Amino acid sequence: MVHVILTAHVSGVLAFGSVAVLGLAGAPILDAKKARRHGEAWCAFARATSNVPFLAIAQGRQRFAWREIGLWRLALGIGLFIVAVLVHCKAPTIS
Repeated sequence: MVHVILTAHVSGVLAFGSVAVLGLAGAPILDAKKARRHGEAWCAFARATSNVPFLAIAQGRQRFAWREIGLWRLALGIGLFIVAVLVHCKAPTIS
């Protein structure tokens, strides 16, 4: 959403706005589709999980298991995040 606010061009608003709409509307649409297709199995899965990161853990519906994640995945995620931030900050701007 910040990209939409900061852009001064209609093309930027359309591009970033469409991504925002997809992000906000996509998950509920897919959840409804899965509920229709998989019935009670999906409902049981949905009750044990959340679209908000770590919410199911905070509410006690799920447990956090470090061993399922693995140290290498954590290191890879942090490394990719740092690379993405560095590349994003050094990207040239188009005027």
